[in-house]
Amino acid sequence: RREVAIGRWSDTDETLQQLGININYRIYYLEQIIMIGTWSIFNIILAFIDMLWLKDKVEPLQNFGIIIVIQHAIHTNSLLESCFIMPIRHLALRYRLVNQVLEQLVARNCRDNFFHQLKRSNSEKILQIKVDVESLQVRSSRVILQIV
Repeated sequence: RREVAIGRWSDTDETLQQLGININYRIYYLEQIIMIGTWSIFNIILAFIDMLWLKDKVEPLQNFGIIIVIQHAIHTNSLLESCFIMPIRHLALRYRLVNQVLEQLVARNCRDNFFHQLKRSNSEKILQIKVDVESLQVRSSRVILQIV
C-alpha cells in the first residue's frame, strides 16, 4: 500500500510540474511536525491528568502501567492513522489542483479556438439576415394574436 501511495504521489507531482505548478514541500513537512508535536503534548498532558486522578486509587507502579502502557497503544495507533490520513488529504488536494489546471487549459483552448474560427469566417455571412418579402403573408391582428 505504501509503495502504491508513494507512486501515485510522485506521479501527481510530475504531472503538476509538467503543467507548470511548483509544489511547496516545506508546508507539508511543517504540517506533519505541528501535528506530531500537538499530539505528543496532548498525550503527555492527558497521561499526567490520569496519573493525578489515579494516584490515590492504585499503587504508583500500577498507575504508570495503566496510564502509559495501556493508553500508549491507543495513542500510537491514532497518531499513525493521522500520519497516514494527512498524505491522503494532500494527494486529494493535488488531484483537485491538477483538475483545476486542466479545466483552465481546456477553457482557454476552447475560447481561443472559438475566436480564431470566428475571425476566419466571414462576419458578413454570420450577421446577414435575409428576409423574403414576397413569401410573407398578410395577416390580421386577430390571427397574429391566435398564433401568439
